[in-house]
Amino acid sequence: MWTRDKRERKVSWYVTARRRRSSSPTQPCAVQPNSHLSPLLFLKFLQSMDVDGRVLRFDSFSKLLSSGLRVGFVTGPPELIQRIEFHAQASVLHSSGISQALVSGLFDSWGPAKNEESNNKEQNGAVVSSSYDGFVKHCQGIVDFYRVRRDAFVASAHKHLGPELVEFSIPDAGMFCWLKFLTVKDSDAFIKQKAKDAKVLLVPGQSFDPLDKTSSYARAAYSTASLEEMDVALERLGVLLREHEEEVTTTTTT
Repeated sequence: MWTRDKRERKVSWYVTARRRRSSSPTQPCAVQPNSHLSPLLFLKFLQSMDVDGRVLRFDSFSKLLSSGLRVGFVTGPPELIQRIEFHAQASVLHSSGISQALVSGLFDSWGPAKNEESNNKEQNGAVVSSSYDGFVKHCQGIVDFYRVRRDAFVASAHKHLGPELVEFSIPDAGMFCWLKFLTVKDSDAFIKQKAKDAKVLLVPGQSFDPLDKTSSYARAAYSTASLEEMDVALERLGVLLREHEEEVTTTTTT
């Protein structure tokens, strides 16, 4: 339950944002839609639909640069950003200085060289005019990297896992594929008792259920394993599922 003080602060923040909207109706948020932002990073986000200047957008570098960085950024009305800064200074102070230095160093390396006469820099055969452009090209490289891995995973899944064993949708983004086992009712027990011993690592769907309900789903990752390792893992998974199906059929008939 909100205390009176917290409610009053929320009202104060909203009034501040509304006041900013009234004084600058053409700029409701710090980042405008259809600006220099790459469609790769900002396809259609809530902040672009903000009409009151009170939407905050949070982004993370964890899956773009390194999973252990724990560094991100927030975009929004300056008045709200300032209050977030005050809260951070009074609580955690700031995130890891080493992580921040690494991110800063990467952006510096993506920008134009300081001793260059021109404002452009060559990176992977493409001209980079700013650190932001370098970041966007880095993100595009990540998209291409995971597309190759996803396609290899899907091809192996079609090869080793028949439609009678597994259902799955081809991921549009990210590094995970959700599998629905058609012959396994409890994926948690199946993974812990059989898949683990065969060195096939999956995360049971039950782990993501706040009610901890039994699930026939499992999450597979194609982020770190090599293409050959993924193919071997899915081949082993197909063997395990067929063996499990035979066990269930034998038990039912007897």
